[in-house]
Formats: sequence, structure tokens, C-alpha cells
Amino acid sequence: MVNEELDVLFNEWKAQMETDGYKDFCADGLIRQLGKEELTWMNAERKVVFLLKEPFNKELHDIRDWSGKMEDMNIPDLFYSRIAAWLYGIQKATSTEYPSLETAFFSKVQLKSLRTYPHAFVNIKKSAPEARTYDSEIYNMGMRYKDFLKEQLEILEGNIVVCCGPITFRVANEVIYDNRLTEINDWVYVDTRTKTLFINAFEPTAPKNNRQMYDWMMEKLIQVL
Repeated sequence: MVNEELDVLFNEWKAQMETDGYKDFCADGLIRQLGKEELTWMNAERKVVFLLKEPFNKELHDIRDWSGKMEDMNIPDLFYSRIAAWLYGIQKATSTEYPSLETAFFSKVQLKSLRTYPHAFVNIKKSAPEARTYDSEIYNMGMRYKDFLKEQLEILEGNIVVCCGPITFRVANEVIYDNRLTEINDWVYVDTRTKTLFINAFEPTAPKNNRQMYDWMMEKLIQVL
């Protein structure tokens, strides 16, 4: 089971971080969806991993418990609204078209997407977020825990990785994958060994409008499907 394998990895990762002076550790990975996440992940054609800088909430100790248990019919904030729109668009896109902006940002569609489409979160920095985290710190964390990050991604075996922000793409390309990602267009790259697609996206809370966040990505993605 994916999350059980990750828990074993996290025990070693957490111990190393404690040795390095970090007092907290936030687990992540395959988002739990009322007990159905493992089966849907195994059977999914598109296994979407969101590579992020750091946890979005300092109170969370295991991000995997988050979206699958939301009861509110409204998406709670900008972060999840855009994550949900990307997830829906990626799952529904074909080589010729993708869901409209209006559909992807409709709250009931977004909530259903988070509850039913398999997806995973991987944070480069697994300690609590700070008021401001510099890109240099994220890069250094990627360097320090490169082997753990690489193993986590290998356990997940996602075939579409959404790099949420320029620094996360830099860590993926330069650190984790040793500059072996090949550019297909200015948004999409591929690891030719595994055929995994990497999307060089904006941060979910970037000061962009939704068209820039969603349509720009989808227009480039369908070129490679």
C-alpha cells in the first residue's frame, strides 16, 4: 500500500530532520478519500502529484487527511480552488479540448474532484510554514533531503507531476532528476526514462487571474496528450 510504504520512509526522514534541528514534521502523499484512495490510484490512467514548497497550514501534521474529509460544499480558499481546478482539468483533458474555466472553478465540481480523483501532495520542506520562506531555503531543503524526495516520488509513481511554482520545478529538474527533464513546450517537460510529464506551473496562490492559472496550463498540456 502506497501510504504504508510512505509511513516507513517518513520514520527515517523525520528522524533525520530531528537530528538536523527541526522540531516538527508534516507527512504527505496520497490524499485519503474515505478509504478508496489506494484502489483508485492503482487503477487511474492519470496519477497526479502536486509538488509544493511547504505545508499550507502549520497546524497540519498529516496532509493526507485533509481534502477527503471536507464536509462544506464550498472550497475553503484560493489554494484549494486552484488545486481542484487543475486536478479536474488534467483528468478531463483530451488531445483536442479541456473543460471550460467556468466548469473547473464551479465549487461543486471542485469538491467532487478532490473527493474522487486520486491525487497526491509532496512538500519539499516538510516542516511547518513560516511567515516567509525564501526560495533559497526550499532549494537547500531539496538538496539536503534529495534522496528522501526521490524515493517518495518513486513510491507514488505519479505520471503527471504539477510543480507548483518556479522553485519547485527547479528542485525537481536540477536536484531530484539531475537536469534530465526534456522540454516539450514552455509549460510541459518529460522524463524520457519514465514518460512522466512535469508541468512548470505557478504557485496556487500566485497573484494571477484564474485564466492565467488554468487556461494557460491546459492549452499547453493538451498539446502533449
